[in-house]
Amino acid sequence: MSDLLAHTTFGIAVAMLTGRQLRAARALLNWSRKRLADESDVPAVTIQGFEAGANSKLDTVIRLRRACELAGVAFIDAEHGGVGEGVRVGTGLKEPEKSKKETRRRRRLPRSKR
Repeated sequence: MSDLLAHTTFGIAVAMLTGRQLRAARALLNWSRKRLADESDVPAVTIQGFEAGANSKLDTVIRLRRACELAGVAFIDAEHGGVGEGVRVGTGLKEPEKSKKETRRRRRLPRSKR
């Protein structure tokens, strides 16, 4: 059940996300599952399952959310404002940056190919 909105760990509320929010966040960032997998260190097949509604470990969900937040996505919990869950572009979001792998590939190309 990936629709958990909050979980308490050691008395600290940890904000969660849903599969729908994750798909929307990827769309805002124009990221493929592979790109999110590279950025979050979560396998693409796990991301696909989570987006389809499969259960995921708390650590996995936190890594997915954190990768999107670092790229500038803000998640809206269903409890805030009573409008339902969602995502929005955060204030610092700019053109999506290249992934770590894309940056390494670019460094290997000769200057004439850039």
